[in-house]
This record gives sequence, C-alpha cells and structure tokens, in this order.
Amino acid sequence: MKKLLLSFFLFMQLYLIAQPGSNDTTFNITDKGANTQGARDIRTFIQLKDGSTIIGGLFDTYNDGGGMFRIGLLKPDGTPAPSSFGVTGRSDMVNVIAASDDEKRIYFNYTYQQNSYIVLTDSKGNRNSNFFTGNPDFPFESGFYGRVYTLTPLPNGKVLVGGSLFKYNSDNVRSLLVLDSTASIDNSFNNGGFGPSYGDVNTSVLLNDGKILIGGEFKEYNSNKKYKFFAPLSSNGQLDVSFNSGGSGPDSTVKKILVQDDGKIIIIGEFKSYNGISINRIAR
Repeated sequence: MKKLLLSFFLFMQLYLIAQPGSNDTTFNITDKGANTQGARDIRTFIQLKDGSTIIGGLFDTYNDGGGMFRIGLLKPDGTPAPSSFGVTGRSDMVNVIAASDDEKRIYFNYTYQQNSYIVLTDSKGNRNSNFFTGNPDFPFESGFYGRVYTLTPLPNGKVLVGGSLFKYNSDNVRSLLVLDSTASIDNSFNNGGFGPSYGDVNTSVLLNDGKILIGGEFKEYNSNKKYKFFAPLSSNGQLDVSFNSGGSGPDSTVKKILVQDDGKIIIIGEFKSYNGISINRIAR
C-alpha cells in the first residue's frame, strides 16, 4: 500500500510539472531572480540562438548576487552567465534590447532622468567604443532628450531608433531616425521628409525584403495623413505607398508589430477597426 501511495504521489508530481503552462522548476532553481529594494521589475528580454537570454529592467541584482545591474545575461537554465553587460550607476532602467540577425550586434537603451542612451555590444556584452550616444555622468553629453521605445538593427550596420524623441545631443530630431556605426545620424534616411508627426513611434520591424513597418501614435508620415498609426517604409525611409494602397489601416494607436515566419503581419494596439472593418485591438 505504501509503495502504491508513493507511486501515486510521484506520478502526480510529474503530471503537474508536465502540464502546459505550469512552472518549469528546472529553470533558475534558486527561484530568486531579479531583485532590488522597492518596486522594480524586468522590463524587456530577448533570447539568443544558443538559448541564453538577455534581460533588462530596473533590478540591481540577480539571485542575490552582484554583477548584474539593470541588464544581464542568463544561461539557458535561467542562472546568471558571465558577461560584460552593464550600465553606469546613473541609470533608471533598461527598457529596450534588440539583436541583429547574426547576433554580432546587441543594442540596448537605458534611461536617466529625461534622457535616453543607446549602447552597442557583442553577444557577451563587450561594448563597441566607436558607437557612443552620450554619458549621463557628463551633462553636456546629453544623448537623446526623450524616450526610446523601439530599436531595429539594420543589415548595413546601422540601427533604426523610434520613440518619443526631441533632441539627439545638439540636433533637433523627429521620433524616427537611423544611427550609423559611429552613432551619428544617417541623414540619407528619409532625406527631405518630415517623418512621423504629432505622436510617438512605439514599434518597428524589418521585413525580409529590407522594407520597414512602424507603428505608434503618430498622425501622419511625411505630411501624408493616410499613413497614421501604421506606416510602411522603403529601406531609405520613404513611404512605400504600394502597401495597403487601397485601405485606411488602423483607426488608432499601434503598440506592437510582429512578423510571423510565413510573412504575415500581426499588429496590436488601441484600434477598433482596420481598413474600415470592425476588429478590436489585434489584426493580421
């Protein structure tokens, strides 16, 4: 009878662990995770091809250990991995992380007070010193005045930056721009155009053909009011008017864009219709 009961409890334990949606107790078995004093959290993460994960947020430590401040690398089992990821002590949070397709370029954004800064590293967190957007320890190196909400690495070694942006160092900027490999503004992107106006850029994706989709709260793009909330761009930043040419698109804010493996596009946000068809907050 004891053997039968033992077998039953063992079966039930394995059954519960194996249930879809149940906690995987083999992941980070200490179960302490990101920690700090006060109300703090993990804001963003990406998973690399080897199964490791880069996390970012407002945390000071991970598993009660040092060496992980605002951003860090985890092994596939959820435990900390040695890396050089880190930010200055003058950092409120890391809120965006993005990787190039070959994972040789990892970009992350961190904020300090009203400013935002972007860092370029390799997959182990070693910084590229040629890419420098400013230093919050020195007030005259202002970085971005505003908030970065989306980073999209481009195949030419550049990066697309979107958000609620007003200045980059001494330059006035719109809410969408491209930085080159030295963190200088690429003025060839959307040359002569106003870009998104009257609202933020929340999300951006790169398509397989090199074109770009952006979504957000903006009310027009390059003074074209048809392309509000959701805009298709060619690789040079100009509008691609062949995309959804006969439709009106979403009627309100787009929060996130996802491209599926089959090339279909999912958008989520605050909209209640797409091309005049009633559809609440998610469309494909």
